[in-house]
Amino acid sequence: MVGKLIKNEFLDSRKSFLPVVLMIVSVTTILLLVTNSHFQGGGAVFLVSILMLVLFGLFVAIFVMWVMAFINLLYKSVYNKNGYRLFTMPVKTWEIVVAKTAVYFLWLLIIGVVTFISVNVFLLITFSNTDFMEIYSSLVGYIFSNISLPQIILMVLSFISNNLVTIATILVVGAIANSAWIQNQRSIKAFLMYVVLTAVISRVTAQFLSSAPIFNLNINDAILLDPTILDSFNPMIDSWSTIFSLATNVDAMQTVAKVVLLEFLMSGLLVYGTLWVWDHKLEILN
Repeated sequence: MVGKLIKNEFLDSRKSFLPVVLMIVSVTTILLLVTNSHFQGGGAVFLVSILMLVLFGLFVAIFVMWVMAFINLLYKSVYNKNGYRLFTMPVKTWEIVVAKTAVYFLWLLIIGVVTFISVNVFLLITFSNTDFMEIYSSLVGYIFSNISLPQIILMVLSFISNNLVTIATILVVGAIANSAWIQNQRSIKAFLMYVVLTAVISRVTAQFLSSAPIFNLNINDAILLDPTILDSFNPMIDSWSTIFSLATNVDAMQTVAKVVLLEFLMSGLLVYGTLWVWDHKLEILN
């Protein structure tokens, strides 16, 4: 039943998320037009200026619509027009949380993949006549060769736990705002509760944060003493270690691990609170 619920949630959320995906592609198209076209004459400056304004507007629109799409997925679609249908379906409340969470991360993945492909298409077309892509691949390969698999897994878990806290926070404040405890101005009160709860959670996790960077980037001392070494550096032949070295800060990684565990724990508590309110105090009035 969870799989069917995930499918329905994904299909219902397409209207909110597809415009974000299309605008990311539009941004790439305009960037390609600006950087790879050879405008001439006085009208060129005007045309480029218009395209840059459109580009800025698209960036703002992407951010706003992204946020609104996630709010619609985790709040509006739960308590507004779909609320009654959602809570009268033959599913358990925890299955609703699982479905919402799965669709949230699915759209994050889709948007991330589209953005990654768009950026690489832009770089490939723009720098097709140069060695840029080979240099870029070499640099990325060198960076990842200095990061172990457990460290990569930890960073992925950190990303997941951080988003789980966001999901759980929105769900719990939405549940409380639409409970029998609150009778009017529910959306405004939900927003205020979200701000307060987010501030509290940030304050708690801040106690575990370290000011030290996770990765230490050390420039080769020889470069600092003699910058002319860079003139003969060939990234296609020479190792990037000639310029810099990348090392992991063990203490900072341990701090990240503590924060991940704390965020998973807080997410679990918030989800438990959401389920309890849904099962005992929820009121769907719309």
